[in-house]
Amino acid sequence: MCDTKVYPMSLNGDTFNALKTDFDQMLRKLLSGMEKFECEEGTLNIKVGVKLEKDQTRDFEVHEYEAMRDIVKPTFKHEISSAMQVKDKKTGSLGGNYELVWDRDSGQYVMRNIDDGQVTLFDTEGSNVIQMPEPPALPAGTVINADYRELEDGGEQVASEDAGEQQDVSDGHKKTGDSPFDYLCKFVGEDMDVVCREQGMYTVRSNGKAVLSSGFSTKDRFYCSAEKLAPHVGHAIVCELWPNSVVIRCDECNETLFEVAVEEGEEDESADYPYEEPGEELGDE
Repeated sequence: MCDTKVYPMSLNGDTFNALKTDFDQMLRKLLSGMEKFECEEGTLNIKVGVKLEKDQTRDFEVHEYEAMRDIVKPTFKHEISSAMQVKDKKTGSLGGNYELVWDRDSGQYVMRNIDDGQVTLFDTEGSNVIQMPEPPALPAGTVINADYRELEDGGEQVASEDAGEQQDVSDGHKKTGDSPFDYLCKFVGEDMDVVCREQGMYTVRSNGKAVLSSGFSTKDRFYCSAEKLAPHVGHAIVCELWPNSVVIRCDECNETLFEVAVEEGEEDESADYPYEEPGEELGDE
């Protein structure tokens, strides 16, 4: 039986019932999701594609046999999509009386308090007055021993807390009777690193002992410039025994930082001194 029903091109009729059913389902799904995720905004997008295709069919109004007429066959495709906008936001602020400076110890930028211009200990007009504590009273007759070190030409002044560390290692190897080569051989295989102290002083340390340093006198056999050591702060440093020398190098950059030839091991062969651990402080005698 031929279908003689007419389908008007309108949403008000039954023509687009499938579109309306899909729309209702997507709307319910969107509203349910917005309620579940506490979403404030959502969208439904409807896309309808229309295709008109030319064709021919039998023309039964003409009595001629197999008479044809031109027709247009419509096709409608729809697509419905939904989207939710989930908004989550937190705000904060960091500021105040700080300045941005580069910290060489940590190798990064830091914030520090801005100098308020206080010039004396008795300046009470500044907003950030620092109250200096009274020194503790000492018993009568107390003698305080303070370490000090005379700087040679080309040497760098260092903080008092590092004074013991800055004893010349060359004096250490002379004390033990070791040549520079033999002395440095004692650090082969030990863990080493480059650290930065105040006033731009860089030191290669092993087990808490200074091996090389830019704070040593430039005449010291184990002096190494800050320009040489600075790029290797935080890197893995190794001490290796090569066929003709002992070498301290950066394992990450594969760069030699310091080298002592084996010939230097012949200088103090006749010396006969008691052996002491490498890096031992001179002041501990």
